[in-house]
Amino acid sequence: MTQINNQWTRKLFILTTAGFFILFSISIINYPGGTPNDIATKGFHFKENYLCNLLNPKGINGEPNPTYILAISGSFLLALSFIITFLAIPRYLRLENPVKNLIIWSGIAGMLLAPFIFTSYHDVLINWAGILGTIAFCPAFYHLYLQKKYWNIFWGVTGLSCCGVTYLIYQSHIFFDLLAVTQKLSLVLLLIWQIHLHYIYRRA
Repeated sequence: MTQINNQWTRKLFILTTAGFFILFSISIINYPGGTPNDIATKGFHFKENYLCNLLNPKGINGEPNPTYILAISGSFLLALSFIITFLAIPRYLRLENPVKNLIIWSGIAGMLLAPFIFTSYHDVLINWAGILGTIAFCPAFYHLYLQKKYWNIFWGVTGLSCCGVTYLIYQSHIFFDLLAVTQKLSLVLLLIWQIHLHYIYRRA
């Protein structure tokens, strides 16, 4: 039964992650334009635009953003993919309470907050989502270490560290021009960590 549940977990993870990529790709292609540095630009610029720019009804240039609903939907799918992973980790690693509940509920709580960062509560949600996510990640990484999944830990710790650097840049404004890049790099690294995690435990 556990093996069947894990197979469905991986299928749902693939569907939600693929859905996120598709919806965000459409949103990026259709983004009207404008960056924090130049409102007159056209289209989405990876080095200057933030992913949350895709979630607003209008581009920074003031033109209507026709696919912002798709971007919002994609952000919920992304959060769901992480929730699926946090639910899977205790089964993959055969963890018991209280560690099991700590990973699951901290991870779920953090991911439920994350899709709403486009609202006026952006900074508060970033802080709490980051704290709760870190609480979920740390015991997961420790138990992955005990099981000698060193490559997976590498991707996870690198991704989480990049998130930390992104947060420090955002708060301090030091190297602020790199913020849009580190934001996307953090997401890519954590997605690689998730994909690798589900792959190495594909026969669990």
